[in-house]
This record gives sequence, structure tokens and C-alpha cells, in this order.
Amino acid sequence: MDADIELSGNTTTVKGDFVKVTAVDLNLDAPGRRVSTSGQRRALVHDFTDGLTLNWSRDYPGGITLNGVVTCPNTLHVDKPVGYGTYDVGATLRSLTDQINALTARVTALES
Repeated sequence: MDADIELSGNTTTVKGDFVKVTAVDLNLDAPGRRVSTSGQRRALVHDFTDGLTLNWSRDYPGGITLNGVVTCPNTLHVDKPVGYGTYDVGATLRSLTDQINALTARVTALES
């Protein structure tokens, strides 16, 4: 498909097979939806570790919302409270499941 940009009223349509942005930050800002007029609104940032960060520096006070199914095919790390690092959610769930299974077996043995 040939690339094209169409302007129609209050809508901008970018057509093509892909969109390439060679910038550090992608800001999405709807002033009428802000709870505060100060600060930036960096939605996507190509960060200093060559990662993609959503809501850089918590620019969106309302946070981010993920609707629908969220799939994480690899490891999902969640921050612990300040000073405690991060933990692997999948490994934690596996460990808790193992503990529940062991406790269930012990209870079953006690009830026999």
C-alpha cells in the first residue's frame, strides 16, 4: 500500500503498511481530559535500556488501563514496594500452587 496522510475535519488518517517514528517520545494529549494543566503526557517512550515504557514518569495521573485479555508470553515482573526490588509473578504463582498442593496432601493424610 502506498503511504498517505489524509486530513478530514478533526481526523488525521495515516495509511501505509507501517508507521515509523524516529523519536524518543510519543505524546498523546487531550487538554480537555486533563485533571491538571501541568506536565507532559509521554504515552510511549523508547527508554534508556532500549525498552518501551508506557506512561513515562507517570505523566498520566489516571494511570493506564488494559481492557480485554492481556497476554505475556514471557516473564512478567511486578514492582514490590520501594526498596524490595521486583518479583516474577509466574514463579510466585507456581510456588504458591506447589505449597497449596503440599498442604492439601497433608490435610488429606491427616483426615485419613
